[in-house]
Amino acid sequence: MIEFSYHGVLRSAEPYSLRRAATGNLLLHAWEEAAGHVKAFKVGEISGLTVTERSFVPKYSIKLNAITSAPARAPRRASSSSGRASFGLTYVFQCPYCQTTFRRTSNDPGLRPHKRKDGYGDCSGRRGYFVRTE
Repeated sequence: MIEFSYHGVLRSAEPYSLRRAATGNLLLHAWEEAAGHVKAFKVGEISGLTVTERSFVPKYSIKLNAITSAPARAPRRASSSSGRASFGLTYVFQCPYCQTTFRRTSNDPGLRPHKRKDGYGDCSGRRGYFVRTE
């Protein structure tokens, strides 16, 4: 866990990702303990950041090693195959043959049979490559 001051308020949070938003702001996405959900904090407005002795069991995959240029957003609500709503990351995979993208609620690159992007014929791609999380 980390603690830091943000806009004059002391916060305790689980850090999950560090990303550059389309606006150019460097954002820390973290599960804020008091709020009970993921929030995005502008890194330039964080002060007094310290790593605490408290550990946590991650709710999502942690991506703090690279800064991407993709727009940053908190994990979104997604539907599971059973129709129930679930919360968490959406994993985006792309077929290496037809370039079609697929969104998944789990980190599984397996692709079901699908048509080529142009709509003519079946694509032979059965394993996608990871593009991003949303």
